[in-house]
Amino acid sequence: MPSAVYGSFSEVQAEFRAIRESVAQVKLPPDLMVGDSRAGVCRADLPKFNIIQKSARYQETVLKLLSTCDPADAAVNQVSAVSLAHLRFLQEEYMQLLVSNQFDDGTAKLFSTLQQNPAAFTPNSLENLQRAVSIAGARQYHQMCTNCIPDGRRENG
Repeated sequence: MPSAVYGSFSEVQAEFRAIRESVAQVKLPPDLMVGDSRAGVCRADLPKFNIIQKSARYQETVLKLLSTCDPADAAVNQVSAVSLAHLRFLQEEYMQLLVSNQFDDGTAKLFSTLQQNPAAFTPNSLENLQRAVSIAGARQYHQMCTNCIPDGRRENG
């Protein structure tokens, strides 16, 4: 066990920072990283966003460490699988947070359903859904434009 395991919070964090710096040169593929943009996250959801981000940095560090270990070790593979599952969960939570802040509740619920059960939709259904979303987006844009006067301000009424 690391020396800081039984130490204070600051000791544990100091040890984590040292470990993170030791694997800083290890690059993970983009699909093993959680987005870190706050764009589209409302103020009320910033605490959740911050938790996702901190947890993601820990998991990314764990995966970097594991990538330097012997892949033939069964224990390493098991820990890698658990870490990857946690990272995928964080990615889904991040995406759900962005979708729920950018779109209406119905769209956010549909997105959540797709995340939890992607097999529920056939490839043809997903293609049709994508078309419907594009049409709805164009319709919403058109409605927004027709409610504006030439200088871009909204009409009152």
